[in-house]
Amino acid sequence: MGVYSTGQWVVLFFLYGFLGWIWECCWVSAHEKRWVNRGFLHGPFLPIYAFGAIIILFVTLPVQGSYPLMFVFAMVSATALELVTGWGMERLFHMRYWDYSDRPFQLGGYICLRSSLAWGVLGILVVKVIHQPVAAFLAEIPAVAIDPLGHALVAALAVDTTLSARAAFDLRDTLERLSAENEDIRRLLRRAEIAQTFAEDDLRRFRARMNGSREAWEARAKALRGSGAQRAAAMLESYRAMNRELLDTLETIADSVSGALPHPAQLTPDDHSFVSELRRARMAAKQGVALRAEAYSGMLRQLRGNPGAVSRMAEAMKLLKTMERESRGKKPTEAEKNHDNSAQL
Repeated sequence: MGVYSTGQWVVLFFLYGFLGWIWECCWVSAHEKRWVNRGFLHGPFLPIYAFGAIIILFVTLPVQGSYPLMFVFAMVSATALELVTGWGMERLFHMRYWDYSDRPFQLGGYICLRSSLAWGVLGILVVKVIHQPVAAFLAEIPAVAIDPLGHALVAALAVDTTLSARAAFDLRDTLERLSAENEDIRRLLRRAEIAQTFAEDDLRRFRARMNGSREAWEARAKALRGSGAQRAAAMLESYRAMNRELLDTLETIADSVSGALPHPAQLTPDDHSFVSELRRARMAAKQGVALRAEAYSGMLRQLRGNPGAVSRMAEAMKLLKTMERESRGKKPTEAEKNHDNSAQL
């Protein structure tokens, strides 16, 4: 391996990120039996492969005459990168974009023995096989064009990272809000039932509304099969409809308890607390209806590009994944159902 300028290293970084994206998309798409634009970013680039390849090229320089040492150096360095990246992204976005929890010899779900061994083999392939044509391609790029090309690629990556991070933060905030709203509803239901303020017909009406959501989801899935502006509008309407269901649930609770509560002047402190919680939950649900269309679109892209992603807010994550599947008009498979049921961190 020759000595490269800073601009050439930058171009190499993007070349390997692009090659990693091709490999990952093909692998995941074959597994999912559909095309998956894999990764955190919008563009055809996976930073972990870019960083991994550059690190491997650096750390194996002193040992390129020994295949065992190349394997060990590549395995250790790339595994450390995968561990730090997975841990950092989960702390930042409250999501795990890959999860090895179901594999043997894993650590925290971030790394596992099979993945580490694959990194070692990939390291040897990069140094001894892949890098040769990549270096030849790099040598064909005129020296005068290297630095401008590197600057342009870095600028494009900065824009992509900003947009993708915003979508990831929107997804994190939505998961947190949905999780809090679900807990609010459960708490309100427990208090209402314990206080026996629901009449039997109110309970039946409430449960029928919850059980009837399947028809609404199916109708929404048909609407989501459009394209272009119609698809974007349908996606936003899907999210609004989800929030309207939440509002309807809260309204049902409010209607059920309003007739059973005494005159406001006769309310106990516990009654006041219950009414305040109900109002706060309704207000939070109303605020969710106003979510930006582009934010919702970005969240769905994050889920489509990372079909194996899991979150600490497992129940909210399951709901969003259901929306994502239905936006493609696809029913969940048994494997997906099992994965959703076990997706707890």
